[in-house]
Amino acid sequence: MDVRLRLSLVVRMAVATVIVASLSFWVALFTGVLGSALLLGVVGWIPSKVATFALEAPRLSAVLGIHPGIVAVAALAALWLVYVGWQRVAPRARDDYLFPPSDLPQWLLVLVCLGALYSLLVEAAAAITLAVLAVLSPFSLGILVLAIGFLLGIYGFVSGVKKTIRRLQERSISEAVPADEVDDRLPEVVARLARQGSVPAPAVQVTPRDRPEAFTIGSGSSAILVVSEGLLDVLPDDELEAVLAHEVSHLANGDSRVMATAIAPIVYAEGLYIDEHPDDPGDVVFNLFVRMALRYGEFGVAFLSRGREWAADAGAAELTGNPAALASALARLDDEHGVPQEDPREWSEAYAALDIVPTLDPDGRAFPFRTHPSTQDRIERLQRLATELESKGSAATNS
Repeated sequence: MDVRLRLSLVVRMAVATVIVASLSFWVALFTGVLGSALLLGVVGWIPSKVATFALEAPRLSAVLGIHPGIVAVAALAALWLVYVGWQRVAPRARDDYLFPPSDLPQWLLVLVCLGALYSLLVEAAAAITLAVLAVLSPFSLGILVLAIGFLLGIYGFVSGVKKTIRRLQERSISEAVPADEVDDRLPEVVARLARQGSVPAPAVQVTPRDRPEAFTIGSGSSAILVVSEGLLDVLPDDELEAVLAHEVSHLANGDSRVMATAIAPIVYAEGLYIDEHPDDPGDVVFNLFVRMALRYGEFGVAFLSRGREWAADAGAAELTGNPAALASALARLDDEHGVPQEDPREWSEAYAALDIVPTLDPDGRAFPFRTHPSTQDRIERLQRLATELESKGSAATNS
């Protein structure tokens, strides 16, 4: 990989990190604020109701003038004694079970249990309420509820991002079968390329989709390289090897993990869209804000992805020593992609799985938001690499 390409990747990574990190921050902040509002507005009324119930309900501690915590402990002890002592009372009762009561000993124990349960509930609630009010003012309590809600919102955001990544990966291989069931040469070729690239050999799977596709998910020993039957049908052996080398280069560069992490906040943010009510301008403004945030994130992901595609092309040329084969494969695949033969929704999902960046491309997108360089630019660069290799080969022969 030449110095200019390395420098380009560093710059792209820095820019994309700033964009995606800032988008993640704002989405996480929004989720946290939303969580705080929900906890305070929807669930926050529960403590006040509990406090009102606990302090106003008839309580033995209020009659005796003692701390409710003492009565709560006594009620718990009474329940424990009934549980432990039932075996001694049972021989004097008509039945072996405590509920329902059938004679006087059981009636008395049932009354003790019900009274102890009531006391435990009310006195414990009163004790907790008094303890909280002794430490926190109502204002501090509200701040605490907001903080807890904010943390829960952030946790929901992080969990949602992880689930998004898993869902994208699972959908990508939902119909795939092991490659050796289709063509036993594929795992051997991929294993050889992986050894050349100094990465663990990924599992190879084939999807039944007609659209030519090749993509990788996961990383390290858990990585999976997926190709479609459509790809196997349209590419000759040398071009297929070049495409597989391109995907192995993605694995060597850690692109699958990087791009999945970069795209997940955007996919998660798409879930913030709301159904616009025609009489509510706030819905329009909110969705406009979400749309602007998504476009901002899409630009960062596309800017990063294009550089990593350049690097994967260069890596494939190095692994195979045949840049012309990848250039020919790209030209062939570009023609095949130009005439989709599947349902548009299925085609869109297939494209999303191919790049692991849902809804960000397809070819009609403006250049700043496209995840791949133009096919023609990639072919021209590969052709230049092929010319350079031929020149080096000729010079070595002449020397």
